[in-house]
Order: sequence, then structure tokens, then C-alpha cells
Amino acid sequence: MDHRQWVWTIPKVLRSALRRDRKLLGDLCRCAGQTLREYLEAALGPGYTPGASFAIQTWGDPFNGHPHIHAWVSDRAWIQDGVPSPFGGIDSAVLSRLFQQNVLDRMVAQRRLSPQFAQQLRSWQHSGFAGLWWPPRRT
Repeated sequence: MDHRQWVWTIPKVLRSALRRDRKLLGDLCRCAGQTLREYLEAALGPGYTPGASFAIQTWGDPFNGHPHIHAWVSDRAWIQDGVPSPFGGIDSAVLSRLFQQNVLDRMVAQRRLSPQFAQQLRSWQHSGFAGLWWPPRRT
């Protein structure tokens, strides 16, 4: 089966919040999973689920932490009846904007960011949010 490595990153300005409250790392991982599901649902239709495994990474020294998510994702998704559907090319710009939206919405809802600061982050040309993937590999 083909699979891809996906990486989800956040801007430096938000990293200190994740260093102070490690529970937010789980939220970051949930945002990555939510983004993957929403992206594939838009591409394939409702009900499709890929095979995926997510890992939280926080490498860096205490002054240079870099929390991000690695995911190993199948190159196809399945619906409940078991029929697989490949999803082919991924638009990283769309994926990154969707991830940004999910993370900022969650942080505002939890009152970890003000709506004004979240809006400011949304306006940055180079936001620091990324949803990146690499071409399929065969296992």
C-alpha cells in the first residue's frame, strides 16, 4: 500500500504556549487529524477515513522548542463498506489554511488567544502554519 509522510507546523509565536501547557500538544494533534478528515471529505465526499498514525514531536532545547506533528497516512481512504478510494495530489496551501483555521479556532474557543490576535495571525502572508506531505512510498 502507498503511504505519505505529512508534517503539521505552527508559527513561532504560538510555540511558547505549547511549552507552558503540554496538554495543548494533544489539541494540536487533534487539529491535524481534524484537518486531514475535513480535507479528504472535501476531496472524496463524506464518510471516507484514511489509515493514519500521528506522532507529536517537540525537538529543540528549552529555548528553541519546535512542537509539530508527524503523520504517516495511507494514500487512499475507505468508506464504511470497505471500498478504498485513492486521493492523489494534495494542495499544501489549502491544507495549511485549513490547519491554521482549526488551530486558531480551537485556541480562541479555549480562550488561549484573543479573537483579535487570531485574526492578526490569519492576515500574515507567511503564517508559520503548514500542512506538508511527501509523495507516496510503497510498503
